[in-house]
Amino acid sequence: MRAIIKKPNSFFQVENGVGISASLVVVTNATKMLGPAGGFKMAHPGRLFLVDPRAVTSQQSSLCMLLNQENRQYGEIAVKRWFYRDHKSKRQRMTQQDELPKMIIEADCLYWASALLRLAFEYIDVVLAKRKEQGDPIMLFITRQRFVAAALAIPATTNAEAAVYLLEEVINKPFWKYIVNHQLEPVATFKSQRDRQIALFLSFTQHVQYLQTSRIAFVSDYQGKHSIWPISGFTCLRSVYCM
Repeated sequence: MRAIIKKPNSFFQVENGVGISASLVVVTNATKMLGPAGGFKMAHPGRLFLVDPRAVTSQQSSLCMLLNQENRQYGEIAVKRWFYRDHKSKRQRMTQQDELPKMIIEADCLYWASALLRLAFEYIDVVLAKRKEQGDPIMLFITRQRFVAAALAIPATTNAEAAVYLLEEVINKPFWKYIVNHQLEPVATFKSQRDRQIALFLSFTQHVQYLQTSRIAFVSDYQGKHSIWPISGFTCLRSVYCM
C-alpha cells in the first residue's frame, strides 16, 4: 500500500500480471442471475476450471481462494460483466476492446481497497503490540475483515464478441450494507449487536485509511457478510468505492 501511495497513479496492469490458462463456464440466463443488475454490472453464476492447477503459485492467493480448496482445480464463482443502457434504457454489451478498460478499472478498485484495508490492520497491529508491551489491557472489539478474492478473466481470442469478466468469490445471501458511500455514519439499523459493532469498526478503519494515506484515499462503501472460518471470524466484503 505504501508503494501505491508514493505513486498514486499506480494501477493494475494486465501486461505485468502472470496469467493462468483456464476455462470459464458462465450461466447467462437472466433467471439465474446473482441478484438484480446494478448500475453498470451484472453478476452471473459460473465455474472456473484450470488447465494446469500446478501452475498456480502461492503468490496468487486470490486465484487460490476462487478455486475449490480441496483440489484447487475448479471453483464456483460470481462472474461480473459490464453493460450500458441505450436510449430505450435497455442493457447493451460492449465490444471486448471497449470492455477491457472498464473491467480493469473495477479490478483497480479492489486492488486499492484491499490494500487500504490491510493498511488499517497493519496500523492496528502496531498499536496493539505497543499496548501489550506496556502491559495495558486491551478492551476493544476488533474484527478481521477482507475483501472478496477476485481475478480478471481476459479471453484468449481477439473476437470482439468475447467478453471480459471480473471473477469474484460468491457471497451467499443474505449480505448487507455496513457503510453507504453517500452517508457520513455507518448503518445503524442492525438488530445484531455484533453487526452494529462491525459497522462502527469499519467506520474507524476509514479514518485510519484517510490519515495513513495523508488524506489521499479511504474506502467509502462496505457491504458483505459475516462468516465463521476455521481460525477466526471474518467479514467478507464485496462492495468497493475509494475516495
